Amino acid sequence: MDAEDRICYIRHKERDQCVVDDVGLSQKRNFDNMIKQVTDHQKDSVNPYYLSNYRSKMENWLEYVPNAGRPKESRFRCYLCNKNKNNCRFNRNKIPDLVTDEGILKNSLLDFRHAIHNY
Repeated sequence: MDAEDRICYIRHKERDQCVVDDVGLSQKRNFDNMIKQVTDHQKDSVNPYYLSNYRSKMENWLEYVPNAGRPKESRFRCYLCNKNKNNCRFNRNKIPDLVTDEGILKNSLLDFRHAIHNY
């Protein structure tokens, strides 16, 4: 795994335990769709320009979890850590929201940005 793939779990030693598979690498191809969906439905809580500006740092791991019935409530999670959460050794009581199957949904642009940067 190269350094670009290891941006996930940057504050945790366990990131080296996670592996990237073909589905994870396809996240790059889905990033344009994520930006379009955010632009269309979630501009109040996620800044599409923020996603575009930091694309190279997020496209390998940030996964869009669409909510077809309520697109404004679509969520985001870390693909790499969610996929490998059972193989990574971290405190199960302190699993970050970005690792969970549900992912995160923040109410403001600033909250979303902080959640991503603090991850």
